[in-house]
Amino acid sequence: FFLGEFSRQMTGHSQQQDHMEVGDVYNRGNDFYRWFLGERMIYTSGMFRNSEESLEVAQDRKLDTIAQYIQLKEGEQHLDIGCGWGTLVAHFAKNYKSKSTGCTLAKEQVVWGEETAAKYGSKENVSFLCCD
Repeated sequence: FFLGEFSRQMTGHSQQQDHMEVGDVYNRGNDFYRWFLGERMIYTSGMFRNSEESLEVAQDRKLDTIAQYIQLKEGEQHLDIGCGWGTLVAHFAKNYKSKSTGCTLAKEQVVWGEETAAKYGSKENVSFLCCD
């Protein structure tokens, strides 16, 4: 492993190589990730007040806490680099009326994010970039 993969990555590293490696992982299909990430397609944790709360309530609380911490206000611009499926982007645009942009390497994630924003009725405040 060390001589083959690790040393190759440390010495010969290109943007195209990164894109191929990461893109293949995240473009497996949203159904694959939805199976274990759930409806929201969020990797990260939530903030629970008690053991009776659902994961979705805890995740919303976490997203709202981030917005409150950065004092996000209506009309402000927000950039999420490495946005995944755009859950934070769509949540901020819907609930805080921000102009939110998400950046990801995976086309599948862009499609999911755009569909989520459309469901939330906030598509006009959201944009996604598929780039490195």
